[in-house]
Parts: sequence; C-alpha cells; structure tokens
Amino acid sequence: MLVITTTAPVDFGAQAIASTTMRTITARNSGMTTTSALTLSITGDTDEFALVTGASDTCTGAQLPGGAMCTFEVAFTPAAEETYDATVTVTAAMGGSPMIAVTGAGTDPGN
Repeated sequence: MLVITTTAPVDFGAQAIASTTMRTITARNSGMTTTSALTLSITGDTDEFALVTGASDTCTGAQLPGGAMCTFEVAFTPAAEETYDATVTVTAAMGGSPMIAVTGAGTDPGN
C-alpha cells in the first residue's frame, strides 16, 4: 500500500509574491508487493503550485518494492497577496492513490 510519509499539510508559509520555494515530499510502499508505475498530479491552485521535474523526482515512473521510498518536490510561486491551496496525488494502479494538501500565502514585501 502506497503512503505519503511527509507531515500534512505541507505549509509553505508566507512568501514574497513571484518568489519560488520548494518542499520535498516522500512516498513509501508500506506493503509487501511492488507497486505499478507511479504518477504524480496536482489539483487546485495549479498556477501557483507545480511538480518539479528532473533528478529530484525519484517517484514518477518508479515501481516501488515493499518498504521502498521515493521523493519529489513541489514548488510554490505566489502571484498575489492571498492564500493558495492544492492537493498532490501519488497514484499507482497497484498500490493506491494517497493525497497530501499543500498550502501557502503570497505577501508583498513592499507593504
């Protein structure tokens, strides 16, 4: 069974408008059977939250054996002075689809 071991919600806190911060999220196969290939998705405020591709993403396409873990990063770039929320889902056809909430707020450093 696939689980997200990072404490929820992932709170980016207050951040200057147009600046970017990243947080790492960890998923683990708590079962004994290898998962099918993992996919990542994000819903909600997708203009402000994004999945980071590249070497830091060890989850996308991975088939996790029992007890194995993988990590990926989510970036937050607020566009205005407001609060933003999204949900990240890690999906495996064989292993489940755990979700984790992400949240953050934009601030104007000039105010």
